[in-house]
Amino acid sequence: MASDLKIIIEAVVNKLAKVAGLNIRTVDVFSGDLAEFLMAVHNVPFAGVHFIGSRYENYTCDNGSCEEHISFEVLLVLRDLRGKSYGQKAALDLIDHVRDALMGHILIAGLAPAMITEIGDHESLQDFGCEGYHFKFETWQTR
Repeated sequence: MASDLKIIIEAVVNKLAKVAGLNIRTVDVFSGDLAEFLMAVHNVPFAGVHFIGSRYENYTCDNGSCEEHISFEVLLVLRDLRGKSYGQKAALDLIDHVRDALMGHILIAGLAPAMITEIGDHESLQDFGCEGYHFKFETWQTR
């Protein structure tokens, strides 16, 4: 599964890098450590893709298959209160574009279309002088 995760995350990074307002230098993978991620990036807006976890459902004894649901988070930083900021209208447009880039798209062959399960304010960013949103989404495959 690790190689699948790497391929899926690379597909998400590449898809987000094509969104207006983002590019390949402002979208990256992050481990989940906000402090480390925020120190590495200096321009807003920027986004990070993070693997959350997997769960398994509908196991069948007949052929040993199940559905592997894989969850990810995209962290979209729109304001750095220590300096640069992204305008409110531009921020709302970017949220729409990120949502549209992910929702319902097949990230790699063999996966179900991505489904966003939550979009919300990422309050932990304020501890670091930033503001932004998180997008939690999942996809699944039969294993």
